[in-house]
Amino acid sequence: MMTKYFYKTLMFGAIAISIMSVCSQPIRAVASEPEVDDRVEETPQSSMRDWSFAFENYPMNHQWMANTLNIAVRYTLKPNASSRNAPDFTTMFNQVTRSLAHHPQDDYWEIVNRKLTDVILRENPALYSVTIRLQVQPRTKVPFTCTTTVTRTASGELVEAWSFSAMNLSVDQPGRKAVNVYVDYTYKTGILDSEYPDFVPIQNQVAEFLKDYPRQVTNWEVVNRNLAGAILSEYPAISSITLRLEVLPTEQLPYTHSSTVTLIQPLDSTLITYEIP
Repeated sequence: MMTKYFYKTLMFGAIAISIMSVCSQPIRAVASEPEVDDRVEETPQSSMRDWSFAFENYPMNHQWMANTLNIAVRYTLKPNASSRNAPDFTTMFNQVTRSLAHHPQDDYWEIVNRKLTDVILRENPALYSVTIRLQVQPRTKVPFTCTTTVTRTASGELVEAWSFSAMNLSVDQPGRKAVNVYVDYTYKTGILDSEYPDFVPIQNQVAEFLKDYPRQVTNWEVVNRNLAGAILSEYPAISSITLRLEVLPTEQLPYTHSSTVTLIQPLDSTLITYEIP
């Protein structure tokens, strides 16, 4: 039987990194140390270096299911830290995989990621911030892509977000038969483990909402705004939500068009944004 491999080329600063994984075997990674030019005088601004790496198709048994993850890690050094203090890729990679290998099976993915960012920040005192994105590929029981993104800083800030997509949902609207829905929301500050909502009922709510929405309402901006408002009001642990409805082409309207709505909880006047390329 032929053994299958996959390869992924990554960028770690200016260093190209190759990862090779053998099915049913731990992922192995090799990286060289970044070179530092001693002739360059560092300032607090210039020494806040930004580093990132990613790896794909990482196998993980969680929630009593076989899962496949795409993982992206981005981090910065403290302003007064030298590039020499940056953890090397192999160390970071091992820290991530070791942490993921030890977790309660029933933890939500958000909790797994929150704990992971805490481990990375504690084990690397030169870091000022770390952002980790865990993207869980569709599974047999949960046929959706879902993603948890957590940003944690050494000064105590914590931003947590969750996203998922539901493709080709049926709708009962004149001239429209199906939509793709992309849901992205952030959690309130200080959320407890017991307050994280299960996203599967939210996905079901989205599907039922679109299926049962009054036929005479054809303005997708109104549909999307009302759907976002319904989710936000039902789940107070969600600080803000962004919904994108992508209406698929039909014979009557042979083009794709979309509506995007962002709503914030009435008591949450601060919306923090971030990104991982």
